[in-house]
Amino acid sequence: MGRSQSLDEPLLASAPRGATIASCAINLASTCLGTGMLSLPAAFVLAGFGAGTALCIFTALLTVASLHLLVTCANRLGGVKSDFYTVCEAALPGSGRVVDVAVVVNCTGTAVSYLIVAADCFTATFGVPRFAVVLASLVVTAPPSLFRTMDTLKATSTIAVVCMLAIVALVVLMGFGPSPWLEPCPGKDEVPHGHCQGHVEPVTRDGLHVFCAIPFFVNAFTCQQNAFIAVGELARPTPARQTAVVVAAPVLALALYITVAVCGYLTFGDTTPSNIITAYPSSPPVVAARCVLGLVVLCNYPLQAFPTRASVASLLDSLGGAAAPADDGDGEGALFTRSARDVRIALAFVAATGAVALFVTELGAIVSLVGSTASALIGLVTPAVAHLLLARREAGGATPWASPLSGASLVLLAVGAAVLPSHLFCA
Repeated sequence: MGRSQSLDEPLLASAPRGATIASCAINLASTCLGTGMLSLPAAFVLAGFGAGTALCIFTALLTVASLHLLVTCANRLGGVKSDFYTVCEAALPGSGRVVDVAVVVNCTGTAVSYLIVAADCFTATFGVPRFAVVLASLVVTAPPSLFRTMDTLKATSTIAVVCMLAIVALVVLMGFGPSPWLEPCPGKDEVPHGHCQGHVEPVTRDGLHVFCAIPFFVNAFTCQQNAFIAVGELARPTPARQTAVVVAAPVLALALYITVAVCGYLTFGDTTPSNIITAYPSSPPVVAARCVLGLVVLCNYPLQAFPTRASVASLLDSLGGAAAPADDGDGEGALFTRSARDVRIALAFVAATGAVALFVTELGAIVSLVGSTASALIGLVTPAVAHLLLARREAGGATPWASPLSGASLVLLAVGAAVLPSHLFCA
């Protein structure tokens, strides 16, 4: 394990630096802004309005804590290049492979869901054959997946965030807008605009339903797989600037999530579907929103390739493969990676996700299962265990239980341990 490092020194030596706080925060937020947001109104159906709002805020706080713990763990390793494998191996030798596999599974499943959503959106809108949409999506997303640094994606990430803001605006206007084009339940003149007669529950009386809503929020906020890459590219990565990134990204996501979940749930109540966009009748704004959603998921697809590249590379190294540096000095400033291994991994990622999306149209319970377990492991369990073990080692064998970070770790660990087996009893 590397030397300890003063909190006043530049930290997280890894990827080429130069990214701003805003760029890193937008990239990190864009990692989790996707199809998960559209399912949050359905999570409110399970939890009720009050409990759903509380769970969304609570999960955002957990995300801030987990991101901060990951950055803190990486800083403890000094000048070592930081990734999930390095941190986990330093905390508990032999655990890095498990977490790397979880990252690959989570990112692959998320990328496949992006391609499927894009196919659904553009096929329904333009009547283009599904396979043609998937192939076109791969052609568009493959080059950005080969970029040298994630900071290069700041433009597409910004577009994705802006598009998500447009979708949020549509959901809000559907609930409160006066235009006939913005009527969510046409033909129901007897009910107020924006409410389609579904029952709104302040707090559900079924505790199991509240618990089963938690994985929805955990999945929606999962961005930890890109934490090392995003913060590692930060210019002048002082503790204050790192903290700004790990706080800003979840807060930005929270603002959009609360708006969509509340407006969507208040509109349709307990009849809210798993994808809020599908609940609205076809109209010019809704058709435009579906196109925008397709654009969003394609913009976010390459963000899943970066952690996959890092995790597969570390798995290959741990299994005895020859270590291959991502870039040498000659690659400084290059747009695309010059690592042959990174290119092969990225192309394999594109091919694998495309193949699944071509033949699978409904991932259903399988994607939910993989997403819930992988997200809980990556976002909750790993940061908590890594911090507790590294803090214990740094303190000479005695875990500093009284520290705020250890308290946050225990909360993360408890929630993660509860969510991991939730698929066994949550339909």
